[in-house]
Amino acid sequence: MMGLKEQTEMAMVFFLGQHQAKKVSEGVVKFSEIEQDQWSSVKEYFDTALLPVTGLKGNEQPWEVTKALEELRDALDFLEIPYKGRTVTYPSIHFINEENGESAINTCCRRLKEAGFSYVVVVTANEDLASLHLAEADLLFFLNSSKSGVNPEEYKNEIALKVQQLWFGSNK
Repeated sequence: MMGLKEQTEMAMVFFLGQHQAKKVSEGVVKFSEIEQDQWSSVKEYFDTALLPVTGLKGNEQPWEVTKALEELRDALDFLEIPYKGRTVTYPSIHFINEENGESAINTCCRRLKEAGFSYVVVVTANEDLASLHLAEADLLFFLNSSKSGVNPEEYKNEIALKVQQLWFGSNK
């Protein structure tokens, strides 16, 4: 009996063709890699949207923006790589203001679900966003080992536990 990973790989080859499926299986799936005519055939396999949030305010210096983007990239690696074949990474929400940032993220999460995703996982490396109340997101991960002091292996274990609970412990 094939596991979920093998079933997903077979489906990707069938629907996307050998070349495109190989490309997808070698890396993470970004929104820009999915063609319109392919989406209806493969969307059932990609049930989770990853929504990166940088959380810039607009008053950062260029090097601070670079650092924030690098930290977010590193945070995404914890989810994109191990869960490729089931997740689609959407463009980052970069600028958030204090007045409506939480609402804007919730709206985006809700709309991603309306577009057909069963789950939306928000990922940030910005400590200011770690305590947001995102009722429309299924998970919020604050991943920044340089600020939190958490060992990367602890992140992997925490993420694996929460993602498995989301995917296999849900009544959806």
